[in-house]
Amino acid sequence: MADDQIQPDRPTRRRDGEEDFDERPRRRRPRLRDEYDEDDLRRDDGGLNTIIPYRNPRALVGYYVSIFSLIPCAGLLLGPAAIVLGVLGIKHRNRRRSAGGLAHAITALVLGGLTSLANWGTAVILAIAIMVKK
Repeated sequence: MADDQIQPDRPTRRRDGEEDFDERPRRRRPRLRDEYDEDDLRRDDGGLNTIIPYRNPRALVGYYVSIFSLIPCAGLLLGPAAIVLGVLGIKHRNRRRSAGGLAHAITALVLGGLTSLANWGTAVILAIAIMVKK
């Protein structure tokens, strides 16, 4: 804020007619605190956050869930879970730029979607084949 925009304290009038300045300290507006401390954001982690996004656990867990969804039949449940965690990871990253993990979240979305499609498609085809065979 520029110095010309700061308004001086307004004088208040006493009962005897003299002006008196209010010398009480002004309250500062409370700062909204992020999930991480400023010192934590300044700390150099040596690039570890770009490899393992430990500040964005949703993206990291979504990535691992999408990898495990490659296991046949496990993708029926893990694929949709990876999609949800990928979306949550992207939202978390958009709110806190320092969190990182965008690549992990996108990988969770894509791989979770592909494994879901493959596993659920196979399950539907098998169900139709069993019904037709009877």
